[in-house]
Amino acid sequence: MSTSCTPTSQECPAATLTSGAQLTVGFPATDQTERRFPITPEAASELTSAGCRLVMQEGAAASIQYSDSAYARAGGAIASRTEALSADIVVSLALPEPDDVAQMRRHSALLTLSTVFTPGGTLTKGSRASLQALLNRSITVVALDLIEDDHGNHPFADILAEVDGRAAIAIAASLLANPQLGKGILLGGVPGILPCETAIIGSSHAARAAARAASGLGSIVRIFDNDTFALRHALHSLGPWAIGSVLHRRTVETAVHSADIIILAERLPAFHSEYRHAMKRGVVLIDLTGDSCTDCRVCHAAEPEAPSADRVFVNPGNAVPRTAAMAISNALVGLCQTTRGLSGFTGALRLPPYISKAVLGYRGRIVNEDLATAAGTRCTDLSLFISMS
Repeated sequence: MSTSCTPTSQECPAATLTSGAQLTVGFPATDQTERRFPITPEAASELTSAGCRLVMQEGAAASIQYSDSAYARAGGAIASRTEALSADIVVSLALPEPDDVAQMRRHSALLTLSTVFTPGGTLTKGSRASLQALLNRSITVVALDLIEDDHGNHPFADILAEVDGRAAIAIAASLLANPQLGKGILLGGVPGILPCETAIIGSSHAARAAARAASGLGSIVRIFDNDTFALRHALHSLGPWAIGSVLHRRTVETAVHSADIIILAERLPAFHSEYRHAMKRGVVLIDLTGDSCTDCRVCHAAEPEAPSADRVFVNPGNAVPRTAAMAISNALVGLCQTTRGLSGFTGALRLPPYISKAVLGYRGRIVNEDLATAAGTRCTDLSLFISMS
């Protein structure tokens, strides 16, 4: 959290909050569990130039070290939380509490992440209550991480995964080098000294980003995946320095036994229980899935603790919130250009097909199959609304 003085709304005169036809986009503050903020002042300037009216909660961007005055200069309105939540479109990477949802306008839109409802792949009691509150107010819920472009890429999910992968290695390297928390060792790169070893489970965007970062610091990198096509793609993109294999138990056990860093980029709920016995003392275990180490102590990567085989670090992107904010902002500006100023989100039926796939809830109904399954309810096909419009 920034220790600098954050100007108040009186010190940062911004656009007056008035009603009108101009689309308003609200950015409420989040708590310490979600430090990533979805927009930078530079991106705010782009959105205001595109015709959007930004309503920022006072002090909302303190976690990424930006003051209210920076957003005011970009054309944003510095306001209360209530005013930010009552915008036409609310952008929040954290789960909105039912009390927050009560302050949102009916038939408005929420841009968030699918993982806020199903952290670790399950619907929690809190997320169920928030989801029901959103449906009751007929708020269109769109998951930014599920948005595809017309080439099948996921602009938000891919860049956030890359930030997570690179941040995971930076955090692990810092913990290993810390003589109080870790062993006081470098990952590698010193002649005559064996480098540390990194074992990565999975070959996704996050896994490849972690592999590149670890190799760049001199670590020996081993990457595992049962999807041989994805593994081949990963090894071709990473080059000859990465060692790849399918998840043969004996091979993985050998790698885990000598690994100083273990990155879990694929959801394997039984991984920790199966391989805990093979992990060395002081290993840095980072779970990018949030669901592979349910039987050990969960620590936030942004709050360093002494590493051990019974301690797993999660949410590495939260440790570098400003980098994540810049990445999200770039994707958000691109999305604004794609959807003609974001106005399409106020009526999901006007969205391009590849973006409408990211809609989770519409007109009080769950329209995403995975979310409906997690909630134990029936999924309504969004195309039915289109056919009736």
